[in-house]
Amino acid sequence: MKNNLRHLLVFCWLIFTTLTVGADTSYSSTKTPLYKNLYYNMPKNEVMQQYSTELDPDDQNQLISYNQSFLGFQWTMVLIFNQNNLLESVYLETDSDDNGNKLGTLLTAISKNFSIVYATDDSNNVDFVSIIKEKDQNATQKAFEEFWLDAISHSTSLNIIAISNDSLQGVFGKANNYMSLLHRIPDTARQAELIVISDEDDNIRLGVNFTLPKKQLINFQNQSNEDF
Repeated sequence: MKNNLRHLLVFCWLIFTTLTVGADTSYSSTKTPLYKNLYYNMPKNEVMQQYSTELDPDDQNQLISYNQSFLGFQWTMVLIFNQNNLLESVYLETDSDDNGNKLGTLLTAISKNFSIVYATDDSNNVDFVSIIKEKDQNATQKAFEEFWLDAISHSTSLNIIAISNDSLQGVFGKANNYMSLLHRIPDTARQAELIVISDEDDNIRLGVNFTLPKKQLINFQNQSNEDF
């Protein structure tokens, strides 16, 4: 990835520290939000009434909405539905800028309501829940720094997973690792996955995927229990 992303290392760690100790921002709603006015299990026809969309030619379960304003930038929004035409996740993607303003703005926005719990790139996985549990904050900082420097130097993609702060209240300290945390958080817990992808020409794309990880885990388990 481009070397001009290196200067974001310290900034990203400051955001990570904020995320780890983020305040409780609880909300209550009969409709679990994914992104803005879009909520989990929102019917496809209702989404189409609110947004100008196109059917994804490569996936009949996805709609695409172009030129969506988010954090002062233009994004392409991909809406992913299940077999019953109910909304499961919202993915936003845009081209990066050379000075890293988009990535910095995205991290700052996510930090207001989410905590980083896991990260992965082409060759490494870092479970921050496990590190915090077994070691200390200094070890966690070092692990993040090593992950970030290696990812921007040698990887074509990196993913940073963050869980909504309100969902971590009372459960974070009881979890031993990321998977343990997923089993403990409520079904309504929201996840924001930050994605940075670099192609062969060193062009960088930024993405953020809003999902409900506990719901996804339950659906996967139900599918795995099918008789065969």
